[in-house]
Amino acid sequence: MFTVENYTISGNVLQNTVARLIAPVLARTLLHQNGRGVYALFQLLVASCGVATCNRVAGILAASYANRKFQAIYNNIAEGIGNTPLLATRLAEMFGFRGVVYLKLEACNPSGSIKDRSAAFMIRQAELRGELVPFSGQHVIESSSGNLAKALAMICFQRGYNFTAVCDSFGASKNKMAEAFGAIVHVVDGPPTADQVDLREARRRHCRGLCAKSPSSVYIDQYYNPDNEIAYLKTLAPEIHSQLPDLDVLSICTGTGGTSSGCSQYFREQIPEVKIIASEKEGSTMFADVSARAKCVVPDGTGYHCALPRVKKALQNGEVHEVYVVREKDAMLTSVFVSRVTGAAVGPSAGNAIFSALCHMACAQREGSTGFAKVIAICADGMQPYKDQVDEFMAKVFGADLTTDDMGDILRQRVCEVSRQCVYGEGMISPTSIAFKEQVDASRDR
Repeated sequence: MFTVENYTISGNVLQNTVARLIAPVLARTLLHQNGRGVYALFQLLVASCGVATCNRVAGILAASYANRKFQAIYNNIAEGIGNTPLLATRLAEMFGFRGVVYLKLEACNPSGSIKDRSAAFMIRQAELRGELVPFSGQHVIESSSGNLAKALAMICFQRGYNFTAVCDSFGASKNKMAEAFGAIVHVVDGPPTADQVDLREARRRHCRGLCAKSPSSVYIDQYYNPDNEIAYLKTLAPEIHSQLPDLDVLSICTGTGGTSSGCSQYFREQIPEVKIIASEKEGSTMFADVSARAKCVVPDGTGYHCALPRVKKALQNGEVHEVYVVREKDAMLTSVFVSRVTGAAVGPSAGNAIFSALCHMACAQREGSTGFAKVIAICADGMQPYKDQVDEFMAKVFGADLTTDDMGDILRQRVCEVSRQCVYGEGMISPTSIAFKEQVDASRDR
């Protein structure tokens, strides 16, 4: 938008030239910083370039800002997906780091999470392949811990499909929201010894069984569907690039690997200098072979039992630069602290990404880096679906009387402790050293 061709200026050639050079910078500053610092920049400009030049720059800036196109009215809810806010925080300053931590607030999508992007894209691609016919009443089936179920239910209702969400007891409360869009929810239970990993595989088996009974139905299968990662390659990553063209680091909680794989592919091609951080919950065997899988207290869709092919590929191709495995209590503490100090109520998986980002900045500072780092942490959803569980967890682990200042002190100490165990440029675990056990899913039907 802010190109030389957009500007029409008459008068002194030198003033015009200066104005053309400075106006785009001021415009981007205004848009990205919400006006902060613009007045000071104009004062500096007046002192160095004169009032006449400043008047021209102000006119260009005002015209460019006024001509920005906002879509005020949407024809359907899917048009509201994406273009989520990027929030500049004071977290780096609070922890004594040089730089800024930005939060990409995906809870601002219509159904409340980043999964709106992949849900809309996977359905659209299935339509383009002829697997789904809009308004045919076909049956769409998916296994989900909650967020994707809500997103698919919303999209399917708009596109004229029936939708069945298959969940387990961990995700039943979030999947209830899918019923608001007309979804049918199947809850799959397991034996008392079953953990989330066992239940996740039971859900996938149930999905395949439902598809076998209805030949026209379509099982989305987010875990192995390549459109999952392509969705973020084509939507989220370019959006981040346009919002912060000079970012340095992107921190992502891995989950199904769609976001991390899609974004890492994009930035490897577009800005190879951007470092991609992938984080997972402690107890997950996504990045480490652990003998006993830890049961998480608050299920947020993370903590996978094996290296999904897209994640393995991203690591092998060098698209992921640092890996962190974060304790649940650290992620939870981070999400609550960040929610309080920024006003953005972020979910536990965002706590993973933010904690990893802070550890990265601590490592950089310890290594003597003097650069000003711009770090984005993806906040996949908000706090609301987990609020009761998070409150219970925090009271049990940290006590009911924990103040925000206390949280900050504990978090600073934990970031310091964890970062000492990390290697700058690799994180907790070097991506190139991760050994994957071969996983064979004999029952895959794709």
